[in-house]
Amino acid sequence: MAGTVTMEFSKVAAPYVENRGIIKVSIDWVADASDGSVPQTDFDSTDMIDILGRYCIMATTNPGSTAPTNLYDIEILDEDGIDVFGANLKNRSASDSEQVVPKIGMAYGGRVCTGTWTFKLTNNSVNSATGNCTLYFEV
Repeated sequence: MAGTVTMEFSKVAAPYVENRGIIKVSIDWVADASDGSVPQTDFDSTDMIDILGRYCIMATTNPGSTAPTNLYDIEILDEDGIDVFGANLKNRSASDSEQVVPKIGMAYGGRVCTGTWTFKLTNNSVNSATGNCTLYFEV
């Protein structure tokens, strides 16, 4: 079976801050059953409207019940092919949940979304491995 990537966009309410909240983009992935590859996937253009102009402030990664290769790599690429997290999503753990913030040059902080972003996972060789990468955007 071919690898898949599924994205779900949702708003997390902030009950004490008027007109504020977080947009959560949950990216579930399943590696190919024969070679462990995961397809590079653009964010859905319909859902992109929810994050355009918003700042990505954090990402979390969670290996699935069929753990990927230790030190697998994730990139979130902007419309110019630049890694939004400045390589901080590389070398992910096959057993632990982890979190990082975007990196621009040598500085850490929010990264504005101005065009179509792409999810890219590499360096996994475990067939049918699963996992999740969740991005958080300030509203």
